[in-house]
Amino acid sequence: METDSPKDTPSHAERTKELIAYLIFGVLTTLINYVVYVAGILVFHIDYITSNWLAWFVAVLFAFFTNKRYVFHSLSWDKHLVFRELWQFISARIFAVLVETALLWLFVTVLGYNEL
Repeated sequence: METDSPKDTPSHAERTKELIAYLIFGVLTTLINYVVYVAGILVFHIDYITSNWLAWFVAVLFAFFTNKRYVFHSLSWDKHLVFRELWQFISARIFAVLVETALLWLFVTVLGYNEL
């Protein structure tokens, strides 16, 4: 049975640092999503569903590149690798945006809540 050598296993401090970076960039991703969504509606007069998808896309791109660089410290920028990683990252988040869009439609269109 193969085990990780101590050199391959991240220390508690490294794991904590990674978690803190992940949380910080998660909060920033959420803020970016909200700002783009609101700007889409109020500044660019985009339909709220379209604005939601645009905000999601911008936020996912931000999350991908910041997580790649600052959380996981991936230094490989080979275009084939980046496209594969990006596709996997986006694919993993598709279900969330579909649920978010359905709930947004339900609350705004069906139940009459404000789109903001």
